[in-house]
Amino acid sequence: MNPFRFFSFVLSNALFTIAFISSVYASAGDVWIYPSSKTVNTNTYFDLEVRVNSGLKKLGAYSFTITYNISLLNVDTLKGTSGVDPGPDGFISAVNTNNAAGILSVNGFNVNGTGPGSSLRVLTIHFKSLLLFGTAPIGLSVSTLTDETGITIGTPSGTGGTVLVQNIQKQSIGVFRNGSWYLDYNGNGAWNGCSTDFCGTFGLPTDTPIVGDWDGDGYSEIGVFRNGMWYLDYDGSDSWSGCGIDKCYNFGLFTDTPIVGDWNGSGFTKIGVKRGAAWYLDYNGNGAWNDCTTDRCYNNFGLSADKPVAGKW
Repeated sequence: MNPFRFFSFVLSNALFTIAFISSVYASAGDVWIYPSSKTVNTNTYFDLEVRVNSGLKKLGAYSFTITYNISLLNVDTLKGTSGVDPGPDGFISAVNTNNAAGILSVNGFNVNGTGPGSSLRVLTIHFKSLLLFGTAPIGLSVSTLTDETGITIGTPSGTGGTVLVQNIQKQSIGVFRNGSWYLDYNGNGAWNGCSTDFCGTFGLPTDTPIVGDWDGDGYSEIGVFRNGMWYLDYDGSDSWSGCGIDKCYNFGLFTDTPIVGDWNGSGFTKIGVKRGAAWYLDYNGNGAWNDCTTDRCYNNFGLSADKPVAGKW
């Protein structure tokens, strides 16, 4: 191969890649949410920016409207001006935050202008995720975008973003003692008594304790394994409510070692057992053994005396 032709090919492709990346918001008048996608936990404070490509002109005035899902997000009006601060390249004249409707309107005017620049950091918006989880679109519309003399910059257009709110609960410690559970509910790593933390009876002294998110609500529930039977606190009441409300399954032999995990990534914890060096996992989550095709069986992983563990490695 001709090395000069190869170098030319690599260089041309590199330039194309750079041009492609920079063209995402390459036009004067483009306004966008940065970052375009963000993942946060429930009940968490976080910031998003509004950025502007002013091209070769200074930014003198703007009027933006940002919309958001009020079931998942609120603007934190205790910070900045009703939840908004000017960015390093920004300025603010008026802010109207309506958390009840999920609408944030921001206007700005600067007689001297700022910039120019292809990625001016104009605004920082302070958000707070709520207790529900899901995907929250962030809308952005532009009604005004001019330079310091009042001339419109390019073709103003807004591009929103997406916030993925996940229910990733911090885990706390607890113990199982002769059928009684003692759980560090407030997560301070110390026992504060049954009124602050939790203590209750679920199971028999000879049971094996297990914990999982049986109903997929993002919170851990307790359960026990007893001689091949599983008793799961499905409703999360920390007490046994019977097989109609909670769940009881016959899965495995009395000599098996129980193991739990989200085998298929559905967000629900499923049951399983280790028998010698073989594993039998309830892959479809119906609480019954179907077969090695519908569920999962692994015939030789570890030694017979090994203790099973599960995780997202």
